[in-house]
Amino acid sequence: MIHLVRAEAVKLVTLPSVWLTLVVTVGAAPVIARAQRSWLPGESTITVLRLVPPYVLVGGAVLGVLVACGEYVSRQIVATLLAVPRRARFLVAKLVVVALAAVASSGGALALGRMSLSLSTWSLAEMRMVAIASLVHASVAVLSCASAVAIRHLVASTATVCGLILVAPVVLSPWPKVARWLVDAVGRDLYADTASLLLPSRQVAVALVAWVVGAVAIGAARLLCCDA
Repeated sequence: MIHLVRAEAVKLVTLPSVWLTLVVTVGAAPVIARAQRSWLPGESTITVLRLVPPYVLVGGAVLGVLVACGEYVSRQIVATLLAVPRRARFLVAKLVVVALAAVASSGGALALGRMSLSLSTWSLAEMRMVAIASLVHASVAVLSCASAVAIRHLVASTATVCGLILVAPVVLSPWPKVARWLVDAVGRDLYADTASLLLPSRQVAVALVAWVVGAVAIGAARLLCCDA
């Protein structure tokens, strides 16, 4: 399995579109943080920083789509599956690499965002928020990657994922009891509460896991049962 993860990591770093996504994601965070500070000059650092992750989340979603669809666009997937006939192991390796890349990019982006707001010592609440937000972004990146494996089309996959994250909350806003269970909403709930250091709500965490598991199950079914 380790050599599969290494091979997927090599493929990831050779995609120019992935590098562009990572640079934009990390570079945009301090700009967004400073913009939020200018709009909310009297708010605390943690309050302003909490407004940055929803923007960074889009970068994680696009990252997942690019990593999955890159092989289908170039038809490299055929050679990959010939070299790795056990498709489940291939999918797991790809999802692990996507998750690690999302954690690194999100953590780096939010750290730069925090530094752009203040160079003072980090509070425990800020560190907790950044850590949980990075894990949330990794979950969304895995969801996006699995969805793209199922859809197998770059534009359609991007539209589906961005629609889920950006459009669905607006469309479902008249029904808040439904909208609160969307993936972006449950992710936001996980890192929004900085009042205590207890684990986030179990119900909300289970909802996020259910989103990810559902997407991975659909992607795995398509990969295992259909031709490349």
